[in-house]
Amino acid sequence: MAWVARRAQTTGHTTAPADGLTLERRSEGALPPLTVTVSSDETAIAALRPDYARLELACANTSPFNCFEWQFSWCRQLLSGNRRVVDSPIFHVVREASGACVAIVPLIRTVRTVGRLRVTSIGMLGADPGITEIRSPMVHPGYSAPVAEIIDASLPATGEWDWIQWFGACDEFASNLGRRREFVWDPLPPAHVLDLRASWEEFRFHLKRNIRESLRHCYNSLYRAGHRFDFVIASKSHELPVALDRFLHLHRLRAVLKGTVEHADHFLSLQSRIFLREMCERFASRDSLRVFQIEIAGNIVASRLGFVIGDNLYLYYSGFDPRWASYGVMTTLVAEAIKYAISLGLRTVNLSPGTDVSKLRWGPRQVPYQTACERSARWRSRIILQAYQAACSAEPAPGWLRHMMPGRRDWR
Repeated sequence: MAWVARRAQTTGHTTAPADGLTLERRSEGALPPLTVTVSSDETAIAALRPDYARLELACANTSPFNCFEWQFSWCRQLLSGNRRVVDSPIFHVVREASGACVAIVPLIRTVRTVGRLRVTSIGMLGADPGITEIRSPMVHPGYSAPVAEIIDASLPATGEWDWIQWFGACDEFASNLGRRREFVWDPLPPAHVLDLRASWEEFRFHLKRNIRESLRHCYNSLYRAGHRFDFVIASKSHELPVALDRFLHLHRLRAVLKGTVEHADHFLSLQSRIFLREMCERFASRDSLRVFQIEIAGNIVASRLGFVIGDNLYLYYSGFDPRWASYGVMTTLVAEAIKYAISLGLRTVNLSPGTDVSKLRWGPRQVPYQTACERSARWRSRIILQAYQAACSAEPAPGWLRHMMPGRRDWR
């Protein structure tokens, strides 16, 4: 059955790129007509908070990166506005005629300037140095096809952008959007999800032998050395300043540790730390933030951020004191966080995306994600994109293109 797109007058927090679109279905008993508006400033995005809340429930969302708290804080703190790189939000919000929100597609337009050359790209919110781990829209179940059509119609095929970098889950919406806009998805590192059981004992029994042995070593090594640990959780606003200071310190210690798997310090810049504190404060206000900590002899020796979203615990970045590495304090911390999730009756623990052994040894199931680069039909855009992609793969990149790379911001 066909969907017909036509222009419509929109109200509220709407700006370009589209005046608005309405979709009507040519059949009885179909879904109601949809409209799309574009929210492009802080006030307009702030007004979407109730829509995020309703859509989270409808979509059974388990990702902190899809939440209002994350995306609003990101726009407040991580949008670039320097001379060479200017970001602006163009959040596409799709509604029924009743006003009920059925999709939020958080896009960011980026204009890069090199001399007289202006390059415009569009991407999902989260073009940061590893801070936003998963980038995807929220689409109400059952609305994938019409939302894909109205998003396709609202983004002009040429003239206003040189390329669009899409991200998302391997789902019906992504499949519909890819077919309509004729681009091909490429895989990204999957997320790793643990399906919990009724008790820790039952969960542990089904683990692979190597991780069971590792757990036994972690707990016994501390006991044999005469150390007692406490599992401490900070979740309230008044606890955050100290807990986040400790987290940042331990995260930095892990990043500079030599002779092991390299880990970047994702919060080295002042800008990223300001974002972290604001975002965590917002999640704490909805009782979704957990700062998991291992304390030994009055000192926090390991810390990991977690988010309780729906029936899932998402484990975010971590840090530890290298002097306690031989005791496996990070493994102990993850085990204690899993026990905590089971005690809350949660169904899953997301260990985050990646391919490192610290995730795979728990035997998780993989949740695939994907990306696609859609180029404009203009010959100018094709040349620029080819040069840009060549620069991204070169070591080092040519100076005139260095400022045009994805995520190239003044993070200092």
